[in-house]
Amino acid sequence: MKFPPVTTMLMLLYSFNATANTQRSYHGDVELGAVVTTGNTNTVSAKTAINVEQDFEMWRTEYVVNAQYQRSQFEDDDGLKQRETTEQQIFLSYQGNYKLEEANKSFFLLGSFNDERFNGYNYQITVATGYGWRLLENNNHTIDLEIGPGYSWNEFHNDDQQEGTIFHGAFKYQHQLTVATRFRQEATTDASFSGANSKTKLESSLIADINGRLAMKVSFYVEYNTKPDDDIKSVDTETGITLVYSF
Repeated sequence: MKFPPVTTMLMLLYSFNATANTQRSYHGDVELGAVVTTGNTNTVSAKTAINVEQDFEMWRTEYVVNAQYQRSQFEDDDGLKQRETTEQQIFLSYQGNYKLEEANKSFFLLGSFNDERFNGYNYQITVATGYGWRLLENNNHTIDLEIGPGYSWNEFHNDDQQEGTIFHGAFKYQHQLTVATRFRQEATTDASFSGANSKTKLESSLIADINGRLAMKVSFYVEYNTKPDDDIKSVDTETGITLVYSF
């Protein structure tokens, strides 16, 4: 299987960031827990996620890895118990925001790869670039908005391929409710200009600290595809409870 040169581009971006900035700070979260899924699959599955953010002198970078895996037991026509994989997904993304001279404004580069075995696709790849604003930043609130053009490559399970230009938009909001509790709202859309599939994702989460580094996260996630594969529903939802370790 031959993919577009997204990996090469992201490696070059990372190398440039690492050599062009000597002073930087970083923080990250590691999640592990259970997810109740409705839509194309109705299962309880294991989930892990890693999110790392770095703040360079001229760049802000973010790395995301999400993975889910489920094996379910069922009885076949002969009454024998069988096991099969009913959920398998890995999502990878990298984003770099180059800070402009005007405060709280940036130029972003984004690349993502999604391999979800049961959504009708072999893979979904997206790259985008554009303009970003940090609309609000204080002790309790941050609001980020990004818009720009991009390109997507999709391959279905039947090996049919679909690609075209997209409009990428993202909105992120975080509210520090108390010293130990924070709320996050994230929304992204990749709208196709060529009549191909468009995807919108929404996630609301509440995070409560248990101790200095350990927290509990309750989240609700919705994904909408305008043109899913045959026999695949347009809307998937996930309700999750995970433990979060921050570093």
